[in-house]
Amino acid sequence: MQLAGPAAQAILGRVVDAMGGHPTAEALSVASDEALRAAGLSANKLAALRDLSVTVLDGTVDLTRFARQFDDAIVEQLIAVRGIGRGTAEMFLIFELRRTGRLAGRRPRCTAGLRARLGH
Repeated sequence: MQLAGPAAQAILGRVVDAMGGHPTAEALSVASDEALRAAGLSANKLAALRDLSVTVLDGTVDLTRFARQFDDAIVEQLIAVRGIGRGTAEMFLIFELRRTGRLAGRRPRCTAGLRARLGH
């Protein structure tokens, strides 16, 4: 289940507070389930974050290489993580990495709006 923007921001804020800063893979790997659940993470979101943390730490997902990798390679890495589907991976490409090539073939009005919002 995807969270609405304000709810996701509220939970992120509580997670950041609980961890004393933005979470890293290392910090997530040692954070207690209780603290993260108290911050508002569901059991499924917590399991997904744990899996993402493990895959980052073991090199399966290498965030440091994303800027140099092709979109499809990034998507394949991300969808191997529990809780991350193709749509989520593509939204990561568009909004975090600013890769608007994924907008091709989508509804023209949505595409135009997204491109304008991203400054493309």
